[in-house]
Amino acid sequence: MDYTGTWQWPCASGERSVSLLIEKKNGYLTAIYLDQDKTLPVHDFYDFGGGFYFTLLIGRTEHGIRITEDTGWLVGEGIIDKGQLIGKIEFYPQYEDLPNMLGEIKPSKKVIQDWTPSLIKP
Repeated sequence: MDYTGTWQWPCASGERSVSLLIEKKNGYLTAIYLDQDKTLPVHDFYDFGGGFYFTLLIGRTEHGIRITEDTGWLVGEGIIDKGQLIGKIEFYPQYEDLPNMLGEIKPSKKVIQDWTPSLIKP
């Protein structure tokens, strides 16, 4: 299966699009999460032949976690079916139950949904 390219879908925690860039380097698939001006390498990306699975902690920094409405775990799994990438995407906000910690930032809610990203750049 060829998953390479840039796949775009609506963000779970805001009204904008986010993307996953999947590339093949040295025979292995790698992924980068793209959200506005943020480019985050996806270190937990697993290609299991018939599909792939990834996890990403959004908000992780070199020295801890930066707290925003986007901070949390993004979990995705996908397969190619009839030329279309389909699967599940899940977002688990880090601080859903702790709104006082965030001050003015409105905490995000957990989102689990079917995933049908669009290929925007092969």
